[in-house]
Amino acid sequence: SLKAREVEQRIIKLASLGLSHSDICVLTPYSKQCSLIRYLLRKIKMSDVNVLMTQGVQGREYRALIVSTVRTCRSETPDIDHESSFINDPKLFNMAITRAKDWLIVVGDPYTLCTVGPNRSCWEKLIKYCINCNSSNFHIVTIL
Repeated sequence: SLKAREVEQRIIKLASLGLSHSDICVLTPYSKQCSLIRYLLRKIKMSDVNVLMTQGVQGREYRALIVSTVRTCRSETPDIDHESSFINDPKLFNMAITRAKDWLIVVGDPYTLCTVGPNRSCWEKLIKYCINCNSSNFHIVTIL
């Protein structure tokens, strides 16, 4: 999947900046995406990077958090529990994005995140805030 490969490339970049693997976490609400990313990371000997589902990150912080939403208008992933996902639940969204100390990278389609689902206003506010602040430590990666 292009999305999983993008996450892999972002992890490689963060590691090249000197972050240890344990300082990096990938968060996704999709079990299949977790498995795929873990597989890709094992192949490049980075299996100690944390790849977690939404609830697995609660109470932890990481220098870099990659949020893999894997959500576009053209592809809905069938294994998501829409009610208990940070994509759609404002409390879980807040918990998820506040786990990053230094870098927050969102991989997904910003248009879809801001226009589809009950949590669209939270995504829109986050993206606008980061654009307005000219944040160099926040990245939205558009994958269609």
